[in-house]
Amino acid sequence: MQFAAAHKAATFLMVASAFAAIAFSGELGDATTLAAVAAGGIAWFWEPPRVRPERFVPVWTALALAAFGWTVLALLTGESALLAGARFLVFLLIVKLFNRLTSRDHLQICLLAFLMLVAGTTLNPQLSFAICFLGYVVFATWAFVLLHLRREMEDNLLVRHRGDAEPERLQVDRILASRRVVDRRFLAGTGAVSLATFALAGLLFLVFPRIGFGLFFQQSRPGIAMAGFSDGVTLGGHGLIRDDATVVMRVVLSDPLRRGGGAADLHFRGVAFDRYAGGQWSRSRAAPVTELTREPLADGGVRALLEPLPARSLRQEIYLEPIDTTALFAAARPLAFDLDAQQFTRPARSRLNGQNDEVRMAHGAGIRYIAHSDPDLPSDARLAAAPNVADPAAMAVYLELPVELPARVIELATTITAGKATTLERVRAVHSYLQVGYRYTLQMKSNPGQEPLDHFLFDRKAGHCEYFSSAMAILLRAAGVPTRNVNGFLGGEWNEFGSYLAVRSGDAHSWVEVWFEGIGWVTWDPTPAGGTTSRLATSGVVDKLRRALDTLRLQWFRWVVEYDLSRQVSIFGRVRDAFQSGRSSGAGVLSQLRAGLVRHRDLVAAGILVLAIIAGLIVWRRTRGASRSRSSRSAGPDHPVVALWAKQAARYGRRGHPRRPGDTPREQAAAARRADAPGAVEFVELCELYYTARYAPPEAARAVDLPRARELVRAISAAFAARRASKSAAQHTT
Repeated sequence: MQFAAAHKAATFLMVASAFAAIAFSGELGDATTLAAVAAGGIAWFWEPPRVRPERFVPVWTALALAAFGWTVLALLTGESALLAGARFLVFLLIVKLFNRLTSRDHLQICLLAFLMLVAGTTLNPQLSFAICFLGYVVFATWAFVLLHLRREMEDNLLVRHRGDAEPERLQVDRILASRRVVDRRFLAGTGAVSLATFALAGLLFLVFPRIGFGLFFQQSRPGIAMAGFSDGVTLGGHGLIRDDATVVMRVVLSDPLRRGGGAADLHFRGVAFDRYAGGQWSRSRAAPVTELTREPLADGGVRALLEPLPARSLRQEIYLEPIDTTALFAAARPLAFDLDAQQFTRPARSRLNGQNDEVRMAHGAGIRYIAHSDPDLPSDARLAAAPNVADPAAMAVYLELPVELPARVIELATTITAGKATTLERVRAVHSYLQVGYRYTLQMKSNPGQEPLDHFLFDRKAGHCEYFSSAMAILLRAAGVPTRNVNGFLGGEWNEFGSYLAVRSGDAHSWVEVWFEGIGWVTWDPTPAGGTTSRLATSGVVDKLRRALDTLRLQWFRWVVEYDLSRQVSIFGRVRDAFQSGRSSGAGVLSQLRAGLVRHRDLVAAGILVLAIIAGLIVWRRTRGASRSRSSRSAGPDHPVVALWAKQAARYGRRGHPRRPGDTPREQAAAARRADAPGAVEFVELCELYYTARYAPPEAARAVDLPRARELVRAISAAFAARRASKSAAQHTT
């Protein structure tokens, strides 16, 4: 590959990897990203002799001033300084790509690309940044090495001297077009060095003592577009979201029985609503505030308790993506949430609150926490023994009915629960009525002039989970049973590569919590089977690849973005345990190996002898091949004429005719001839033979007359000897 082409390709690849690091964050916007990609493609061809970049300098200057003004305006209007600066960096980089003429321009391109990569560390903490960073490490290594070589050519190697004349600069086109500087071995060698450096840096990252990102800034996951879950319920607003496979939560479960298919029925509770009016669920001011008890943890974190933890509970390590709610999710009936000290001590996040037993904490950039839950429902016998509500006034907020609710809805509730004496009987009656007489669908049809629940129960008789849960909650309230509507996620997709449950946007779900006196709130899901079974494909090759990539993404969050001292200590603990267990087992393995060697020592000795013979043959063949190659090679620095010329050049240097810095061999020979040095004519001829032997193609170099070169050396020696004899005779006569 030509040097200029290799340098250009390495530079553009470096720029592309740095730009991709922020482009994949999605923060730049589609218009900016597409414009930058198009401009970069044009810049590839924007170079002499196609165009004269210096003619467009005023245009680029005006555009740079306009971009700077736009950036200042964006900052004044409240845009993030980091995002505005990243856009300005992109523009400056495009400008330099259109004006790359000298090594100084390429150096500025390298610096701008590095700054863009630094911006990407905050804008894009996704797995895509790791891939872009790895590419940048390799491409930047190539770009910087080639840039250094180019600067050396321009500053040093391209200057020659002719006698005592002033230095003259040569044209760089011949060297930039050379194919001898950059080849596959050069790219492979520098690439391997950069990858080795990257691996060493990764090792240092793991072992270097951690102090936590929170000491300086918060590094966290960015927001994602999430259509399946919202912090409110409007009947008819759920939409076609069951096919959305965007992962919004990853859950590592402690109970082996709940892994794989055993997690399909887990309801991950998030938000709860007590007031229904106008087809919408919301939280009223009268809703009870969530009562939490805080306990310190051994690692400096805080445990927020809703109820005392029993001896057995379901532990969930949850990685929650940023979605449109501040609620913390947990399976089934949440009991406690463990938050690390770094998250909890920030003023913006230290406030835990919520209503209707929600637990809320601001986590707009995603969060990791531990949840403890009771996944087991009370037994049927216990539920059947629960008495009716002792004090309806105390539960009034969960018995309230909207004033606009048609009377026939209340009459339907009375009909369904007629003759049902206990709370459990009423709940089962309403549940069975909805399961049998209604069907699940995502294709909604509404009547603008009709109350949505009334339309669902009497006309449409089909809907999605929010209609079923709303209908059950209101019908039970009309029958005197306290209820509340709950939004969260149901089940998810088991990831066999990472052994965790990936909860997706399409798993968003709505259900009911029913109050049983003396027991508490109990989960009840009236949605038919079609609405509680995932419609997302999970068994194809594409799905497996998607799950494997999601596993890498989770590991990136765990061990890079959120890597802290506690994780570092856990790694060292595992290494120590593995080493200690390996020593005991390793002693037995060594003793068995030693016994085997003693039993089969003759066979082992024969094998060693055969391996030694094979190794000797390989070394002999390579040595012989190298000697043949050296003997057959007649061009380059190993040619005998090169050594003959070097010896004579040193002789002339000792006799007052040295080769000055910057002089070519021809210039040294010409200077010796002008000075009438002994044997200068022969030295000039020897110099021409040297050029042919040193730089000519192998065919021409093999034709160099070696005997003639030796004759010239003898003639030069004789000339110097004659000069010495003449000087000695003159001194003797004097």
